[in-house]
Amino acid sequence: MFSPRAADALAANPSAIVRHYTLDHLGTPRLLTDERGAAASQHTYFPYGEEATNPFSDNGTQTSEIHRFTGHERDLLDLAGTQDDLDYMHARYYSGGVGRFLAVDVGNGRASAPQSWNRYGYALQNPLHYIDPNGKWIEVATDGNARAVKDMLVRTAMRPSGRGRLAKVASDPGFLARYKDSRMNSAGAILLALKVGTSVNVIFGQTTPIVTNGVVKGATVELDTSAIARIGRDKSGVTTTAHEQYHVSDIQAGKTSAAVGAGDLPTSATGPAEEFGQAVAAEKPDISKKEATKLVEEWLKQPLVKITSEAKPGS
Repeated sequence: MFSPRAADALAANPSAIVRHYTLDHLGTPRLLTDERGAAASQHTYFPYGEEATNPFSDNGTQTSEIHRFTGHERDLLDLAGTQDDLDYMHARYYSGGVGRFLAVDVGNGRASAPQSWNRYGYALQNPLHYIDPNGKWIEVATDGNARAVKDMLVRTAMRPSGRGRLAKVASDPGFLARYKDSRMNSAGAILLALKVGTSVNVIFGQTTPIVTNGVVKGATVELDTSAIARIGRDKSGVTTTAHEQYHVSDIQAGKTSAAVGAGDLPTSATGPAEEFGQAVAAEKPDISKKEATKLVEEWLKQPLVKITSEAKPGS
């Protein structure tokens, strides 16, 4: 995907009623809109997930929408949803009203994290930075994974068309190529996508030009390796990597921003870049993983080809 920025927004279509979700950095649905973009409901929460929305305000109606704090399902005692009930977090039930689970956690505490000894505590008592995707462990949205990025480059290099695009970038001394793992989707957004059964509007990859003094000097490819592994159609990452490499090639060729963006028309899931990505993934590997790894490592020795584990927080 060629885009100046990522956005977390998911949609559901229960009973033919379209609802688009606008999420916060934790993956909590804060604004629900209909197919026309009109606000259907808006939600505000206290830090531990207790509903803080004024049920009597015009734009703060608490609906029967069950996806609440960090995207988890809330068991509502009444259809209006005006009571703060329990969130179903798979392994355990959680109460946002008291900020505690109803059952103890498994495993041992860590001396380096005193709050981990609290078997009923939520996310090390830091609900603004951590979430608990399934009641067993916490995740940090900024956890980069350079190894996963390298593995995706290797798998792409095992295929002739993907290898050709990557080699062209690696051999260009005037073009900087930067590949990194980024959390462009919050963990809560991924969880919600799993629940509603769609990955529409989940961003798996993004390419942006590197501009210095008004001159394009290269491109940065961001891959959300966590999203790809959990809900991507091609969990090997080849489709996404090759898709983004298509944009890199257009940037390298000096195309305008509009021309590069045309690679995602009519949509990023159906445009020429995605078609190229799927075509590369469908190719039969013609070199071994060992040979492809050696190639990628050689490319990474070049001063203008970099992998970084920097990650962008989910937003």
